[in-house]
Amino acid sequence: MVTPGGAEEASLAVSGGPDTGRLAASRGDRISRRGRRAEPSIEGGGSGTSFALVLGGGGLVGLAYEAGALLALDALGGIDLSGAAAVIGTSAGAIVGAYLRCGWTARELASVVTDLEGLPLVPVSEPHGVYLAGGAGKNAGGSSAAAESAGYADNASDGSKSHAPGYVPALGAAVSRSPLTFARRAIGSAYVLGRSAVRIPTPPLPARIARAFPGGMVSIEAARARLEHDLPEAWPEPALELVAFDLSRSERVVLSGGGAPHLALPAAVRASCAVPGIFPPVPAGKMVLVDGGIRSTTNLDLGRGHGAVICVAPMAYDPASPPAGYQQVLRAWAGRAVAREAAMLRRDGATVLLIRPDAPAVEASGVNPMRQSGLGAVVEAGYAQVAGLLGSVHFERFAERIAS
Repeated sequence: MVTPGGAEEASLAVSGGPDTGRLAASRGDRISRRGRRAEPSIEGGGSGTSFALVLGGGGLVGLAYEAGALLALDALGGIDLSGAAAVIGTSAGAIVGAYLRCGWTARELASVVTDLEGLPLVPVSEPHGVYLAGGAGKNAGGSSAAAESAGYADNASDGSKSHAPGYVPALGAAVSRSPLTFARRAIGSAYVLGRSAVRIPTPPLPARIARAFPGGMVSIEAARARLEHDLPEAWPEPALELVAFDLSRSERVVLSGGGAPHLALPAAVRASCAVPGIFPPVPAGKMVLVDGGIRSTTNLDLGRGHGAVICVAPMAYDPASPPAGYQQVLRAWAGRAVAREAAMLRRDGATVLLIRPDAPAVEASGVNPMRQSGLGAVVEAGYAQVAGLLGSVHFERFAERIAS
């Protein structure tokens, strides 16, 4: 039986002090990946039931909530996240899942998230239309060479400049100040958004039109550079599935190391995070991939076949601790979807540990999932909430299932 620490202990464990609301561990304080604690942990292998880890979307705020929740599961709950039989990530969850599978610890992830606060925006410098035209998969591999051949150089048609390799000022960048560029991008983004909303298979746009009306109002150049710096092109050996949505066929696509289409890991993460109308779609052969959260914010149904599943759903809310009324309305669709998918898995005999933000976590999250301020407070809220859940019947049932 796991004996969790109390909520007060949890808060002190991640807080830099009552006035900071920040994680005490900075990048220089991260624990060694080879020197993890020696306390006994609950693993997914051995004679117990294997478990899948399902991580939902929710922007930067959702990423922060997941980092805090996973840190509590790891540090206090004794759940060995590296022992998951499969990790399934959608949007922000794709980022978390990829980093976990590549050896990053939950504490390192929490520290990275808090480091994102207050980073400045930079002018857009991505090539026009490269993400909307079909048949451009050779430029979507995620490597620096591929990015250069796709046009990531100081020659963007709107006159903006890209930064030197290795310089990562922010995760997202505002669109150019040029009214013409803004209008062209607005038209292209509206088209992508419309294709996402109307689920009708359509062929990709001709390359000339795609270049004239690029999709995406926000540049992800810095995010691309960060992902390529932190993640390898090759997929990790443990099972990792990242969920995207193909606009051409209007259907869900599950990206993996051995499946089709094949993308380098950083490019697959970008595809899963490509919010329609905001971030540029990612091409993969004849496919045009956008955020996998279009269909479901968690895609929890992909956890079928596993005896136990942990699902972190940042865009839903915990009905046992409901937030303000307007937040319930904003989160209703995501909440209904994840509850429906969890019920399906339970009918199949799976034990599902469903983690959704409670009222304090929702309050810390606010209404803008892409904001870069207050992320440390969201990490703490997720950590404190899960620390309080570790003594619940739901967690005890899950722990017994994977340990038996």
